[in-house]
Amino acid sequence: MTSKIDEFQLTPSYGRFLEISQSLKNLKESVYFQKLKTNPQHQPQLDVLAKRIADFWAQAQSSIEEFIQNKRITLRDIAKISYSLIACIQLDADNDFFKTEDWKDLRPVICKLMRSLINCIHKNNLLAVDNRKNVGNVLALLSWISKGIKHRVSDFGKESSAEVSSKQVGLLSGFSRTADNPSLIDIAQSAIIYLLNSQVAVFDTRQLGKMVMQFGRMITAGDLGIQESDNKPWIDPATLANKLVAFSKSSLMTQYKEKNHAQAQGYFNPVTLDNLCEGLLVFFKKQVLVWANKEHETIAVKVAYLITKIMDSASTVDDLNRKQYKKFLQEAITNVPEESRQPFNEAMKKVNS
Repeated sequence: MTSKIDEFQLTPSYGRFLEISQSLKNLKESVYFQKLKTNPQHQPQLDVLAKRIADFWAQAQSSIEEFIQNKRITLRDIAKISYSLIACIQLDADNDFFKTEDWKDLRPVICKLMRSLINCIHKNNLLAVDNRKNVGNVLALLSWISKGIKHRVSDFGKESSAEVSSKQVGLLSGFSRTADNPSLIDIAQSAIIYLLNSQVAVFDTRQLGKMVMQFGRMITAGDLGIQESDNKPWIDPATLANKLVAFSKSSLMTQYKEKNHAQAQGYFNPVTLDNLCEGLLVFFKKQVLVWANKEHETIAVKVAYLITKIMDSASTVDDLNRKQYKKFLQEAITNVPEESRQPFNEAMKKVNS
């Protein structure tokens, strides 16, 4: 990683920028790196790595306008950059990978880089609904915006020392709308509209689960309104409910489909089902979906059948997945009439067995 960053600093290129972005995502997901960073004897090397990663983002920020001018940046590229930035803040959240002093330079660099990317997305109309298979890339962008807003770092303002900075701010803050440029909220809103207006056929099951979970978490955190709002992105509840009904009528909630991955007959991913349970539970609690509506109840019944199917299969279901399934099933059992409870009771028996 450090040698790649050294090469990039000597000869910045868009290809190397994307290659290192991918490497950062891979690093965060590496089992070997997870072991390495928990070993105190490796702390000096980790400190050097953190500094070099900060240097990489500084060079990327100073080169991004040239990259944008010379290259046709795609949503896939935006997703790669988003995943790498998510990896950085996840590393930081896990064990303070970046020191407080690192954020003094790193936060302005990331914000300036994002401003360039936001303007590029807007200028090139990248979030216009095209019904190509870009929903995964848009989900990555939305996830990064959501996580970046929440991740708290020291706000140095005009102060020069980390010791005097006790104020914490969201990493991504201060992206106001201007006459020529959109705000971060505008981009998040466009991403949400893109997902809601894209055809069911361009989703796979994993992406459906991610979208449902992402919307649910944003609504719970207050980052996504279900009433029209000027200070945060919002979603029309009826539009979302109708979209979920459309998904429930497709094969995505009966047969597991994942882009570029063939699955065994009858397989369904336990984490994707966890994501569906988490998000749908929020939608029912917030009355985006209502139990008295038969189409909405049918969505829940399909989830119950999937839970039963997974518990009967050889899939590995961990305790956290089981806990999420149980929360969803209990909500259903509490809210549907007695004559409608059988699929939920059956699924609950399987989860408890």
